[in-house]
Amino acid sequence: MNLAVMRDALAQGMSLVIRAVPSRTAIPILSHVLVATDDGDLRLTATDMELTLTVWVPIERLEEEGAAAVEARTFHQIVSKPIGDQVELIYDPDTQILTLRGGPTTSVRIKCLPADDFPPVVAPEPTEGSLVLPASLWREIIKQVKFAASTDEARPILTGVSIRTQGNTVTFAATDSYRLSVRRVTMDTPLPEWDVIVPARALGELQRLAKEGDTPIQMHINLGQQQAVFRAERAELITQLLEGKYPDYERIIPTRFNTRVVASRDELLRQAEVAQVIAARESNIIRLSIQPGEDGPGTITIASRGEANDANAWVSAVVEGEPLEVAFNARYFIEALEAIPTADVVMEFIAPASPVVLKPAGQDDFLHILMPMQVPA
Repeated sequence: MNLAVMRDALAQGMSLVIRAVPSRTAIPILSHVLVATDDGDLRLTATDMELTLTVWVPIERLEEEGAAAVEARTFHQIVSKPIGDQVELIYDPDTQILTLRGGPTTSVRIKCLPADDFPPVVAPEPTEGSLVLPASLWREIIKQVKFAASTDEARPILTGVSIRTQGNTVTFAATDSYRLSVRRVTMDTPLPEWDVIVPARALGELQRLAKEGDTPIQMHINLGQQQAVFRAERAELITQLLEGKYPDYERIIPTRFNTRVVASRDELLRQAEVAQVIAARESNIIRLSIQPGEDGPGTITIASRGEANDANAWVSAVVEGEPLEVAFNARYFIEALEAIPTADVVMEFIAPASPVVLKPAGQDDFLHILMPMQVPA
């Protein structure tokens, strides 16, 4: 292998695929990235056998094809340094040495493993059809749903995001049993029938792959291999699906309310973040007191207190129905507000201990359910 690539493009590609490299592994080859020429591009691939990331980097000059398995973190750290605008990669399969040259003043030699030692990576063919959404919509969906997934491996099914289709609608949902996010997208044409669970971690990596632009990203499923594949313009993500049945979350979504509040999302978020500073030092609980106005707008009082400190803030709101006092985990409440894309947020309450609905004003494609905290008066 003998070629040249732009260092910035190589460093950016490595910053993406490095996230599939396990931090600890008993299999040495998994700590490596496969670097290979591929139809005029340099293909970078890393895997932990559950998640595989591939990025294609344009080649500026190609003299000889080839492939090598390079120790990923060493390679990433070197190409991330300003060693030159363009980097030459020269691999000798006899000595298994990869030489990196960043202009006339920098030369680095890295001992590699044979490319044939790297696990074969072949994206499965779609058996259940495909879903194509613009990158910006993938980013929005993941932002609204992923944070509600559990990080507790004791309940692995909840560490994933449920993706179900029905007719023209695809529904993304995640819950950790304390909160639930549901996002629906309606397409112009009928969708293949899906009921799968994608690891939330995989969607987090997809969010990074789709962090810029609005190019289409295709998702397809192969149930035989229990894998999902996401394809972008110059990147590909392959993930194992989680096996099991996702909880029936629809049954816990309230269909009525006794108190409805409409308030500025930004103002609520700002005041909740102030209250969290005090709450974080104690129980991480904030209290909301909701009062309808007699002749004008109602009020939301946000309070937190500790042994020696307390915080109180007031936010004007449109309040319909009964007054109410409710307590939330501060971080959960803030993360729910951050997922709201509109200027105003709608909150619907039944009782202080019942699930609360938060949703964007004027939109019915997203909702978040948050369980209140039980606290002494």
